[in-house]
Amino acid sequence: MLVGNASTTKAGLDIAMQLSPLGLLFYGFHEVRAQMLVQTGDYQSAACWGTGPRVHHAHCLITMIALAANSLAGNHDQAAQWRREVRRRKAAATTAHYTAAFPTKDTALRSLIMAELRRHGF
Repeated sequence: MLVGNASTTKAGLDIAMQLSPLGLLFYGFHEVRAQMLVQTGDYQSAACWGTGPRVHHAHCLITMIALAANSLAGNHDQAAQWRREVRRRKAAATTAHYTAAFPTKDTALRSLIMAELRRHGF
């Protein structure tokens, strides 16, 4: 996903989710898929997959993916909820934190996500 190869990402995610359906980091698979779907322009599906933050121990950066996906899909109320949740989990979260954690090589995708996060005050 970080290098922009959606087909390889999808295949790998499908296998990982089948092998580890009860894994403690399963929520992260949802967010990787959500970001991959943003990359392909399927914002509605990305928003549907962006459910990882519902896990109480999910990191705030995971929540930022869900925020961006829902914002791009036009789900503004849900995006606002995720924004509040990011701030609750880490008040000082920034786009720099996001890009450090997810060093996406696809500059168009990175710019798109950064624009959405900035629109929501990050």
